[in-house]
Amino acid sequence: MEVIGLLYNLGILISISTISGFIDHRFDKSTPLGLTLQGLLFGMSAAVGMIFPYSVLDGAIFDARSVVISVSALFFGPVTGLISTVIAVTARMYVGGSSTEVGIAVILLSFVIGHIFYWNRSKTGGHHTFVSLYVMGVLVHLAMMLIFYLFLNPDTRDAFMRQFAVTVLIFYPIATVIIGKVINDHLSSKSMIVRLTENEDKLNKNLREKKVLLAEIHHRVKNNLAIISSLLSLQSDSFDDDRTRFLFNETEGRVRSMSLIHELVYQNESFDSVDFGAFLRRFEQVAAGIFSDMSMNVEVKIEANTIRLDLNKSVPCALIVNELITNAYKHAFPGQTEGLMHIHFTETDNEYTLVVSDNGCGMPDGFKPSESTSFGYTIIFGLVDQLQGSITFENVGGTRVTVVFPKELS
Repeated sequence: MEVIGLLYNLGILISISTISGFIDHRFDKSTPLGLTLQGLLFGMSAAVGMIFPYSVLDGAIFDARSVVISVSALFFGPVTGLISTVIAVTARMYVGGSSTEVGIAVILLSFVIGHIFYWNRSKTGGHHTFVSLYVMGVLVHLAMMLIFYLFLNPDTRDAFMRQFAVTVLIFYPIATVIIGKVINDHLSSKSMIVRLTENEDKLNKNLREKKVLLAEIHHRVKNNLAIISSLLSLQSDSFDDDRTRFLFNETEGRVRSMSLIHELVYQNESFDSVDFGAFLRRFEQVAAGIFSDMSMNVEVKIEANTIRLDLNKSVPCALIVNELITNAYKHAFPGQTEGLMHIHFTETDNEYTLVVSDNGCGMPDGFKPSESTSFGYTIIFGLVDQLQGSITFENVGGTRVTVVFPKELS
């Protein structure tokens, strides 16, 4: 019957530990309210155990108060331990009996041992292991048995040793381990969640700072490139020679293409990629302004959906577009006042395709762009190599240039 009673109390203890976790989830044990509520829970549990004990022997009450008080002090510290101890002592005095002083001594000693283990863990920074919980349980109940042996009257002491000693030494330390592990697992899980939340907050803060920094960098780069572009434009206006002025316009176009990439990046939350379709639509207007002094009306049609390119691909691709448009303005429409260009940009699962075509005169017979020594073609082939792609030139009702490059660069 004693074993059945102890198992019943063990079930009550597990329920207490579950309720303790519920309280700690809503009222953190680092707050005064949380510590107070935990003390009330453990103190009331000890009081109920004494008022409705499973066994009384000649005024001596046998219940699980030693487990409850020691565990409350161990996990929640002296404030919770003292509150639960005061409640338990009050309840023991209310119940009375010939062994009241012995019962109070057990309560006080349980609190002291629990607090010692709490203090030791606080100093060493260790964790509540199975071994440490079991050792505390054994020490508490060895001390309890020593108090019973020294201060109970001989008849009650002998009856206790026969009926309860072995059972208490076996089951009470195990009960301490079980209730301790339940509470410890909850506190460890909560601590891990708190650390993960703190780390997430730090990462989010670092990410926000990184975004601000990247935005500032792109903004400064854009502004500096815009200044360079303006200086080139002003310098080109000072030349009377058309060839020199056009060379400056070409360079200005290259600078503006890079500046526009950084402007589009700055305007979006994503700092590692750019909508290349939006770039093409914006750059067509920029190019028309750069070459407006050529007295030529060139219509540019853009066919491109929202396709994002990372900066490692968008800048080279933008410069390729700039060179091809520049070449078309220079060579595709000799003696003409109007022209038409198409820029088509698409993607598949594995690659991007850029097609730039015009309805001009086409390339001269026998002309091989790969063998050209012009600066523009040197830039184009160098950038295609950088993209690990391929380029083809065709005479199809004008000139059509196709650039294909993979999404993933090796």
